[in-house]
Amino acid sequence: MVGTTEYSRETFSYDSFARQIQTGFSQFNGGLALTATQKTAFDAYYGRPKAMQYASGETVRMTYSA
Repeated sequence: MVGTTEYSRETFSYDSFARQIQTGFSQFNGGLALTATQKTAFDAYYGRPKAMQYASGETVRMTYSA
């Protein structure tokens, strides 16, 4: 289309331990913008991922055994 700007962007956020805690996705097509975010939470003791929240709102929790 003439005069239509299309592009996408991905952003990243990190905690103080340089672990990626959030990813943002944006896609722009003319006047329409679509965005999504994915988040990761880590346990305080070992620093392992303990949960991920997807753009759909679904949250997946991780459990670990010895």
